[in-house]
Amino acid sequence: MPTLRFQGVKKETLHSLSNDLFDALTDIYSVPDDYINIQFIESEWLTRTGTQAGYPMVEVLAFKRSDAIEQQVATAVSKLLNQAGYPEVELYFIHLNPKHYYCNAASCE
Repeated sequence: MPTLRFQGVKKETLHSLSNDLFDALTDIYSVPDDYINIQFIESEWLTRTGTQAGYPMVEVLAFKRSDAIEQQVATAVSKLLNQAGYPEVELYFIHLNPKHYYCNAASCE
């Protein structure tokens, strides 16, 4: 159920990368495609003088995995975004607690 939320990426770019993202993430996490959620979040970067183009920030919501797996995710996502023309990419992981995760009102723990 890893969910990746992309900000600062053009929607069409994320669409063009989606198959490669699914391939990488399903391999790294060892899960089928339908366990991976990729979300596009439209965002604007505000400054004192207006707006500017941002850089990709990717929020990864998932149950805690090993540092090695998180590094693999960061490397794969960054590499794809770098190849798509984004030289700076930031990822951060938010660890979900299975105890507080529910599926149809029942704990998934």
